[in-house]
Amino acid sequence: MTTKKQHLVEQSPPVNQEVATLAVVPEDTELDALFAENEGVGFENVSADQIIFPQLVILQPQSPQITAEGPIEYRAGDIIDRISGRNFGKEFRFYIVSHFVSRTQWASPDPGSEIVCRSQDGVTGSQKDAAHGGGVCGKCPLKEFTTDPKTGASVNPACTYFINLIVQGANEEGVFLYSAKRSALKPTNVLLSTAITRERKGRPVPIFGASYSLKSVRQQADTKVFYVPQFESGELIGDATLFRALRDKHERLKKVQSKIVVDHQDRDEELTVDAEYKVSTSEEETVRADDEIDF
Repeated sequence: MTTKKQHLVEQSPPVNQEVATLAVVPEDTELDALFAENEGVGFENVSADQIIFPQLVILQPQSPQITAEGPIEYRAGDIIDRISGRNFGKEFRFYIVSHFVSRTQWASPDPGSEIVCRSQDGVTGSQKDAAHGGGVCGKCPLKEFTTDPKTGASVNPACTYFINLIVQGANEEGVFLYSAKRSALKPTNVLLSTAITRERKGRPVPIFGASYSLKSVRQQADTKVFYVPQFESGELIGDATLFRALRDKHERLKKVQSKIVVDHQDRDEELTVDAEYKVSTSEEETVRADDEIDF
């Protein structure tokens, strides 16, 4: 019988590396015109709380999917869709379709707790009182680290800052939301920095113009084992049909991304060592309190 402990060190089956072309609707001038005239019709009253986007997460040893009783279907470090439970193993290849930042304050750190304040752009919050900086995220004291008066330990901010990527699976797995927070912010910033500097024939490429890989990398601090994201660059798109499909998807999703709610119900599963890593107050990078482990 395989135990949960054994699953923490076993390797998941390798993911399929074959790049597939995204499905494209055949050209039909009359039908195209009708769709263009009725773009978004019927969704005017859809609220943010009604949109549930598939979400990519990296499972940790203490994730509910790992610690739950019953048959073990996942291993720590697996990259899964948190909504459907689909498992992609330790690597997921994708194209970046769009990107945005956000903030969320929960009533408590308990999974499923009520959302107190939310910002869909990381700039303006839903709460406008003085305790929330008058609704200006940059002035809100809840984005700062605090210190536990009893232990002197660092306490994570009450408001969590996210960098969000809407990505398309390179093998037609679908569209997903990947949300980085805390110690995952730095590798995600590095990914965006790499993407924005890529060129083709001396000209900048669009955000959806190349493929990338998300890999799950095992780290250890003292006795604590956890998994962090690592991104690798892939090839520039070499197919015009694929380029057009991703461009069109980028334009469509830009219009609805402000309605996407970033709500990690199991938000404390991602790292066991949050106290050892701090996000800088400028939110530009992740600052490590311990320089021995390089993310």
